[in-house]
Amino acid sequence: MPKNAIIFLTGRLMALVVLLASQVVLVRVLPAAEYAVFALVFGFATLMQTAVSLGIPRVISKYVSQAGWRIRNRTIRRLALWLLLVRVAGTAALMLATFALLRLTGLAGPVETRLLVVGGLFILAGVVQLDADAMVQALMKQRVSRNVTVGEAILRLALVCWLVVAGGVHGAADVLEIGAATSLLAGAVLLAAVFRALSAEDTGETLERLDRKELTAIALSSYASSMAWFASSPAIVRFIGGKLLAVQTFAGFAFSQSLVLSFQRYTPGYLIFPFLEPSVMKHFARIGDRRRLQAALSLVVKIDMIAIGAAVVGTAVAGPPIVGLLTGGKYMAEAYALPWLLIYITTSSLYKSFEIVAIALGAASVL
Repeated sequence: MPKNAIIFLTGRLMALVVLLASQVVLVRVLPAAEYAVFALVFGFATLMQTAVSLGIPRVISKYVSQAGWRIRNRTIRRLALWLLLVRVAGTAALMLATFALLRLTGLAGPVETRLLVVGGLFILAGVVQLDADAMVQALMKQRVSRNVTVGEAILRLALVCWLVVAGGVHGAADVLEIGAATSLLAGAVLLAAVFRALSAEDTGETLERLDRKELTAIALSSYASSMAWFASSPAIVRFIGGKLLAVQTFAGFAFSQSLVLSFQRYTPGYLIFPFLEPSVMKHFARIGDRRRLQAALSLVVKIDMIAIGAAVVGTAVAGPPIVGLLTGGKYMAEAYALPWLLIYITTSSLYKSFEIVAIALGAASVL
């Protein structure tokens, strides 16, 4: 396995262990109503990331990975700035419109201003960190990504635990405030690494201009693909559940969903694709070897199916005891959802592999 891949995987695994510990701490210390609020905002953050993705993740993996050897660094630097600006401005605009609509219709009920502000900052900081990390990955700076990702997760957990011990955590807003601060700090460090790398001298002998028509086609097609998945995404399911289920039931379902999504972050597909996608894009752009592209993606999908299938069987047999152990006896009745939620995520790696192939082969319109 390449050194960069090992660095990436060890970093992701360490960060995910810390994030899972954070979830366990939160579900134990927050009352059901406050944990439900946190779960809703967290789900809304995922919803915003998809709704305003605008095909940008695919654009990053396709073009930022070509910086310096096929397209000039300064061209990609300008592109990176525009992508960040579009994502942040688009997310902020959609959030403001959504909050205004909820207030006008009364669907949100009475929501304190601090929660809205802190929740909004949490979402925006998460968007910046997500895109900055994708750019770092595309530039093959896995060590930077690992250090920042693990460091941010540890810092967030440490601050939450410190506030819990000091008696400073009173609700979801306190936790979101910490998350917004650590995500913003992580995003700033990652962006500094990105623009430092894009300030280096170009290494390619024949550098091409950025094909804006192709870029636009990839962005629009990828966005259409994302929005097709959007209607049944975990964030939408959680948002609907928050309106239809009783507080206790929703909190239990949200924890089961968070548990499955945490598990998904340990699956081969979730762990490897952020590293694999820019790598295979870069390799295919240079070599044009379809067989290697197909073989790499096929292997990841097969391993992913085996891992998730084993988890489906395990949770069908022992779901309630697992949830009871993690939550101190809370939410065991909602553990029935675990196998069904796991079955849903089996489609993720297969769908993502089709997206990668379509972009790599210049057939974005099929998305």
